[in-house]
Amino acid sequence: MPCYTTNLNSLFEEIGVSITKSTRVRLDQYIQEILGTVDADCDTVWPLLHTKLQDPEWTEQFRKQLKAKWDARDWREGLLS
Repeated sequence: MPCYTTNLNSLFEEIGVSITKSTRVRLDQYIQEILGTVDADCDTVWPLLHTKLQDPEWTEQFRKQLKAKWDARDWREGLLS
């Protein structure tokens, strides 16, 4: 489970995500797609994301992108595992 995602619980709730270990892993993938990182560890992602989240305009765009990625996911994926 990506360690930095625990800092984003309120954001996840705002976009309608039920927080589980598997959703945190999926959200980490989406967040890294938005940031342009690939399989980066927590020590790389969190400082970068935390800095960007200080900008309200960037945060709003990030929230919209993350929600769009979440809404576009294949909801059956969790049922298959």
